[in-house]
Amino acid sequence: MAPIPKLRHQARSPMFALTAHLFRRFFENEFVSESGESHLGFVKILVVLAMPGLYYILYSYGPYDLIGQRFPYLFDSYSLRDEFGLITLAVMIVGVVSILQWDALFLDRLDFTTLVPLPLSVRQIFMAKIQALALFLSSVTIAVGGVGAIFYPAIASSA
Repeated sequence: MAPIPKLRHQARSPMFALTAHLFRRFFENEFVSESGESHLGFVKILVVLAMPGLYYILYSYGPYDLIGQRFPYLFDSYSLRDEFGLITLAVMIVGVVSILQWDALFLDRLDFTTLVPLPLSVRQIFMAKIQALALFLSSVTIAVGGVGAIFYPAIASSA
């Protein structure tokens, strides 16, 4: 007789399920949808956050080609200006996302009424919220800054 496979919800630990729930709550706000259901997927939101950096890099390709051919002595200072601009853009995007998600940093009434009857300690709830927050912020930071870290050296060195 073959063993019965575990169902997907049985394989997860309560801490993992709680962290996943609190992570999904970061995407439920009035900016995403009016009905409370997030229609945008996590990957789609990260792609939208990465687009300004990609546009900034693609916009700077033309001047690098010109500077590399005609004024190579200006290349370092022009490159430094674009590096600072890309870092400033990434910091501004992460700051705007942080402002928009400020209310989601703490448990709201829905989370409180849902989680209090469960056999979870306050420490477990707090640790799950910290893990969800760390996962959210690291994924946003990687999406926003990763595009520049990958594509900027390729664009700047091609001139």
